[in-house]
Amino acid sequence: MKANLTQSGSMTRWFCFSAALGAVFCLAGCVSNCPTYHATATSTNEAAIVSGTMTPLGARKAALQAVDGVYVSFWQAQSISPILVDPGQRTLAVQGHYIGFFTHGDASAELKANLQAGRAYQIKVELKKWNMIFWLEDLVNHEAASVQQTNQVSWIINFGGL
Repeated sequence: MKANLTQSGSMTRWFCFSAALGAVFCLAGCVSNCPTYHATATSTNEAAIVSGTMTPLGARKAALQAVDGVYVSFWQAQSISPILVDPGQRTLAVQGHYIGFFTHGDASAELKANLQAGRAYQIKVELKKWNMIFWLEDLVNHEAASVQQTNQVSWIINFGGL
């Protein structure tokens, strides 16, 4: 009986090790084959600066997901930190997230904007009923730098709170 338990334990360890190794190779393959956006401009004078936004306590957040169809890195997409973007006519894919006590929801949009070198922009998001409204704001003059896009929120109801 003891031999069976030992053999079973080693088989379980082998299975877990194999599964973990497979996951690492799978993720490494995706990371190496997925291009991520990097501005060719290397300074804030040559590039536009785009940042996400978050309301106090993180109830509402908007982050940059892609520039001209090229995804930003996973960590940048989760962050609201500034990202250098080459100036000119750009299509910015943005993701919004709302957290409430009993619900949370997501929506996304594509914003088209003519970005200027040396300017700072912020992704803005408003929640209105079942929709999120996105736009890009120029932080120098606080004017919209893109047309507003409204998309329906995909809601998840959570009766247990957050």
